[in-house]
Amino acid sequence: MLDLIKFELYKIFSKKSVRIVLLLTILFGIFNVVAESVYVKYQGVDHIDDVYSIMKEYDGKAITEESAIKAENTINDLKEKKSRGEKLTKKEIIYMNYLYDTMRSPYPTYIINNKYYTIDEMKDEINKLKNENKTDTYEYKNLNFIYEKVKNVQESKFYFSHGWLSTVDFKAIATLITTLIAVGLAAIFSDEYQSNSAQIMLSCKYGKNKIVLSKMITGLIFTATIFIIINVVYMIGALLYDFRGWSTPLELFKYYGNTPFDMRVIDFYITGLGISFIGAILYSLVTMLMSLLVKNNMIALLLSLGLYYIPAFFGNFIPMDSVGRVFREINLAEAIKIEGMFVNPSTYNILGTPVLYSTLLISLVVVFIPIVIYLIRYFGKKQTI
Repeated sequence: MLDLIKFELYKIFSKKSVRIVLLLTILFGIFNVVAESVYVKYQGVDHIDDVYSIMKEYDGKAITEESAIKAENTINDLKEKKSRGEKLTKKEIIYMNYLYDTMRSPYPTYIINNKYYTIDEMKDEINKLKNENKTDTYEYKNLNFIYEKVKNVQESKFYFSHGWLSTVDFKAIATLITTLIAVGLAAIFSDEYQSNSAQIMLSCKYGKNKIVLSKMITGLIFTATIFIIINVVYMIGALLYDFRGWSTPLELFKYYGNTPFDMRVIDFYITGLGISFIGAILYSLVTMLMSLLVKNNMIALLLSLGLYYIPAFFGNFIPMDSVGRVFREINLAEAIKIEGMFVNPSTYNILGTPVLYSTLLISLVVVFIPIVIYLIRYFGKKQTI
């Protein structure tokens, strides 16, 4: 079995297409992570300590509507100054590139039951439904469920956590990982048919058992390998900034002001890695299943890429507060890029009980993994020439 796995891994990594895409993916990831710091250094900021020494004056300070507007105006003024060809000071360069991190809403709003609420408005609506004896309705249960999760949200403050923006960019990471999985695994079964070696493989004693199992294990090892490689590349983002900001509350981290989760950035990162990896495992298994069923390299590749890119593309046009959000949220793409699970307190009505979108999607992924494994083993035994 071990020799079969080694052989299958060699076949995958020896393909030029896999090597080229892997190299391009790594280079793109590195460029995406270091581009900003290189650009800022080119403008005259020599070291990250220079950035932190300037921005630490904002650390722990409350963000008000007035201060957010002031920061935005400062950035616009500096951009205009630069466009006129005027030289910016080091402090102005840092302001222009990092001050936008302070632009968070001091009054977060949440979409609940297709309506927008602030925390105070939530509380008022809950009391109103209580007075109307509607505590047994889903509207009340859902509103109260989310209120209990966000009622203690911290006051909007600035914490320097800029380096984590690229490291936890699971959307970009997922795109690279799924592309590599598709290129590497779409031909894992179908290649035997296209190279006319399937009849030899299937006539062997273990052609429908050990070989199928070894290919499946190989695919999972390949998935784990590229998952580690890409995430290590993106960890450079936090490393460049000496991992500063790891203890920032997630609700005070850029883009996550409406999160229902009480956790730090580092907790979000570790949790996100685990969830994204489980999603990547399911994606790789589905890719191998399609390779086994269609027996054509190109069709299997297109189908596996479509599994990720089609939902990811069309999901951008479906409003969060519409009925169609199920098509936006419940798919393989969201299971791997995971950001949507943490950005908003989205819930689903499961037998009258509100269940967080993240809980529902993770549960579905966990359930489908053994199902797809079984299907690969089943159809692997049913292979014919």
